[in-house]
Amino acid sequence: MPYRLKAGIDDYVTLDSLGRNRWGDYSATVVDPINDTDFWTIQEYAAVPESLPGTNHLDGNWGTWWARVNPPVPGNDQFTNAFEKAGGKVVAKVLYASGQPSYRRELEQISRAHPQAYVYTSYGQDAIVLNREAWELGLNKTPWYGMYLTMAVEGSPAQYTNGQVGMEVAGIDQKTSGGHGVNYAELYQKKFHEKPRSVYGSYAWDSVMLAAAAIDKAHSADPAAMIAAMKTVAPGFTGITGTLNLDADNQRMSQPYLKVKAFNGVPVPR
Repeated sequence: MPYRLKAGIDDYVTLDSLGRNRWGDYSATVVDPINDTDFWTIQEYAAVPESLPGTNHLDGNWGTWWARVNPPVPGNDQFTNAFEKAGGKVVAKVLYASGQPSYRRELEQISRAHPQAYVYTSYGQDAIVLNREAWELGLNKTPWYGMYLTMAVEGSPAQYTNGQVGMEVAGIDQKTSGGHGVNYAELYQKKFHEKPRSVYGSYAWDSVMLAAAAIDKAHSADPAAMIAAMKTVAPGFTGITGTLNLDADNQRMSQPYLKVKAFNGVPVPR
């Protein structure tokens, strides 16, 4: 997308010793270090010509102009679009490379925007490092919101994550269709002797149960028969992650979520 920062004031003709009308030697562009989205640029523009000493000839003259460019939010940035439509304002964004031993630089960068809350998504060792360093920098004094909070706080000492809030797929505490009234988390712990590390396992449960329902409907495990049966079973199928509620393209139209908070290192309802 072209931007005109400043219109030229006059023509520019200044030939060098090789007969070239050079342009653009003094230009630079950098990404804004605060929000990682805007960028700052300095460019040349054609200024008022100057008279050459002892002649009536006007020589081309140039000036420089600073500008901050704020690109529009991409249409596929669903979080920013939804958040700002609800009245919020995203003041900074930071993308980080997974697997780094420290994210202190990224945390310090985003903290310079002085947000009213931090929203993040992470898991595994990355989340452990982020939570520890945010605590060390005192950033936990500002509210933190974790998308899929179970995996965001897993493995982190409670002192680093207590008070974080977030959302979770509605599945952890839901009753299973084949569990005789026992919820998914209890069944998981009984089988594997540990609590679920992520609610994504509830998707796997629903996938298996959906496949079983299609086999039962088709009275066959033949793939073609299962696919045909799935068209009638799937749209109204209700599992521990909620009702599928599929659209004409077989895409889920809505996903129920739980509101949770971190307490003693474990997400609990809020």
